[in-house]
Amino acid sequence: MALVFVTSTSIAICFHNTGHGDPSVLSIEILQVDDNAYSFDPTHEKGTVLRTVKRLTCGIGKPAFDEDYDKDHWGGDRFWLGVKTFDQGSDMEISTESKIIQASLPPNFYLERLYQSAIVSNDRQPEISFQMEVDPNKNYSIWLHFAEIDPRITKEGQRVFDILFNGDLKFNDVDVIQMAGKQFAALVLNRTIAVTGRTLTVTLRPANGSHAIINAIEVSLR
Repeated sequence: MALVFVTSTSIAICFHNTGHGDPSVLSIEILQVDDNAYSFDPTHEKGTVLRTVKRLTCGIGKPAFDEDYDKDHWGGDRFWLGVKTFDQGSDMEISTESKIIQASLPPNFYLERLYQSAIVSNDRQPEISFQMEVDPNKNYSIWLHFAEIDPRITKEGQRVFDILFNGDLKFNDVDVIQMAGKQFAALVLNRTIAVTGRTLTVTLRPANGSHAIINAIEVSLR
């Protein structure tokens, strides 16, 4: 999936041969989304094209499209790959049927279902770490989705963690309840980073003996 801002009344798509065989395509789908969707930083211009690399919904094994959950069409029809664990035995899946506030809001219209499941770490491995292969010397935008749905965590200060991208601290002392305003409320954090190697690693490192939580991850090539 790619996101592009169209300034005229038409759009042209060209498939180039990169020396590895002739281009082919089975189908093309074009959807209109909010004009401000994925405006990820102040340098984002309308000429910027975002290409989706990976979307993960955590704590659930079944992949799904937005439309599978009656999603608002202004968010597009994103495909989410389900992941139940990042490290078998070192984390666990949780879910809730409770309503999530601050979901399905413009400009990205993230579906509520995205925040109703999560992966949380445990005492065996308090950190959560996600790793994926990427093309080197590129800029990648990462969106991290959170909602505190763990019934054991009910107030500020009970779960605090740092977020590192390839070992570099990007978010310090993340407290989902504090930043979202309450339990069962959606929170989205975003950073764009330059990756020189072939690996992107996202690490959630808990503070003061707590555990980490993650509901969903998006990675796009800028």
